[in-house]
Amino acid sequence: MDAKEYVLGRPTGGVSTRIYPTELQKDEFVMLKNVEPFGSVGAFVTRKGTEAFNSTLPVANKPVRGAFRHYSGNKWQFMIAGTDIWYKTGAAGNFSGSLGTVTEDKDWSFAAYLDYCFLANGTGSYRLSSGTLKQGIGFGAPSSGPTVATGAAGVLTGDYKYKYTWVYDSNTAHESSASSESATVSPSGQKVDLSNIDNTNGNPSKNIYRTKAGGSVFYYLTNIPHGTTTYTDNTPDSSLSATTAPTDNGRPSAPKFIVFWRGRMVVADVLSDGTPVIRFSAISSTEKSPGGGLTVHGAGVEIFPASHYLAVGDDDSDITGLAVIQDRVVVFKEDQIWNIDGDDALSITAWKAQANVGCVAPKTIVNIDGSLFFLGRHGGAPAVFVYDGSSVRNMSLGIEPTLMANIKDLGDTANQPIQPCATNYRGCYLLAYQKTGGSTYEVALLDMRPPQMRWLFADKIEASCFVPWYGPGDDGELYYGHATEARLLRLDSKLTDYHATTPTAVAMTIETGWLDLDHPYHLKQINWIDIYGKEGDQPGGGDPDPGDTTITVERRYDFASSGTTHDCAAVNVSTATKHMGRSLWKHRIHPEGSEGTTPEICYRMKLVITTSAPIEIHRIVINYTPSTPEDTHGQS
Repeated sequence: MDAKEYVLGRPTGGVSTRIYPTELQKDEFVMLKNVEPFGSVGAFVTRKGTEAFNSTLPVANKPVRGAFRHYSGNKWQFMIAGTDIWYKTGAAGNFSGSLGTVTEDKDWSFAAYLDYCFLANGTGSYRLSSGTLKQGIGFGAPSSGPTVATGAAGVLTGDYKYKYTWVYDSNTAHESSASSESATVSPSGQKVDLSNIDNTNGNPSKNIYRTKAGGSVFYYLTNIPHGTTTYTDNTPDSSLSATTAPTDNGRPSAPKFIVFWRGRMVVADVLSDGTPVIRFSAISSTEKSPGGGLTVHGAGVEIFPASHYLAVGDDDSDITGLAVIQDRVVVFKEDQIWNIDGDDALSITAWKAQANVGCVAPKTIVNIDGSLFFLGRHGGAPAVFVYDGSSVRNMSLGIEPTLMANIKDLGDTANQPIQPCATNYRGCYLLAYQKTGGSTYEVALLDMRPPQMRWLFADKIEASCFVPWYGPGDDGELYYGHATEARLLRLDSKLTDYHATTPTAVAMTIETGWLDLDHPYHLKQINWIDIYGKEGDQPGGGDPDPGDTTITVERRYDFASSGTTHDCAAVNVSTATKHMGRSLWKHRIHPEGSEGTTPEICYRMKLVITTSAPIEIHRIVINYTPSTPEDTHGQS
């Protein structure tokens, strides 16, 4: 028979490893690695490389445990490597400013509210504001009351007691609970001298409260500045304020995850008996707790009355993540999803979603277009799910064997401290993880944009966390923390990848399923493979110049698991002869040796395209000769 041509399918169907390679559709592949998802639809485009900052590491041999972009003032950027916290302001670049150290080498969650950035990890918590680091969410209270004694002649007569609070940030709303009460002091036409007013906790001022003669309610008396540890009281009862001392301006004990919802901070916390709960701050000084109790407390995102909490779930399993969609808080456990709603603290309730799955990796929870994507388990296998507020769908069935084979120690932070992380990048779900074996990293990308949903993969992106720049003045850049080095990197910004301290070329891999070349019952001899391409867009613009491009083809046949590799010598495609005088260039690869003369029933192709800059592959054409009818093994 005459020679024929078979045009390889376009990458619109993405990767499918759950279906046997003989059954894949023409636009589905066994692997598409380092294929740019945002290029021209239908072309195979090499993804752009990554840029690394901090050529001199601020701290050696430490992974980035958390990073955050805070849109306040100078647009602060924070990075925690090990137990060191670093910052810079403004545009991307090297981290040079140190904010000191945190106490825990664990993954951190971040959330911003107005000018404040909060971080927590279940052991410690901090608040950042304009480059100042304060330990703990909420406002710590003094542990003991002041010392009191009668003084010089004055206006006070009767039995009195005193308390005081700490007031942080020169903000009356940032007030702690009151100290324990002082001993009773009984002046008779005298003043009262206060001393030993604790001055050790940072730099708060102090509010002093006092009873009326013979009373038990503590009323506001005065404020004294930081550094002052004494006060002399000579204020008559009639001049006391009606404001009473807060007794329940509490704080979470071990916050782990943070979200903001309807003006409240909501955190995952634990009670003293170890019960996991959702704890929420007060938005009104008069609101009651879910149990109906009312205490004397203030209001603010860091004011947590002791009974402002809700036990979530029908067991005591850990909470593995928090998120907000459709104006509700979503609480994840490893095998459960719960919804939180309510207009005030008293009415806040929880109900379970109709799903038997949950989130195993907290850093993979991502809101994309009002739905939550996350990594959980499906029958023991890692799986990407999406929750729309009512139901859950498995989005990764097509690549289930790949995720099961490659994701290492899911949920086991003892054996794998750097757990998978994810983000929303240009409408796609990017999932990064360390592969089984521990030496390499992989990204699985779910592209949900038209014409159809597809999975793609990438390597050499060693991410421990993602930092999207999606705020005012940004251009949609995506940064990530390095899993072994104290530095941030930027995606899609260079010609090469930063990998293991040495820039490396990006190698695009295209691996097909079994191809019958539209003649399923004929033996077929491959004559050659033509690859048509052109220079891609340079990162940051500029004239395309891929320079030397090498294409390697591995040809497998008759269901073999490996085959013979044929190389196309490196060609400078910038100066290569263009096909038909147009902008396209063409590489032709001929089979060699016995494979060049032995026909087979079916073939698989694995192409690896290594280039010094992005290129676009627009067509891959297989030229072959099918057998004559009498040579078809009895088939027609």
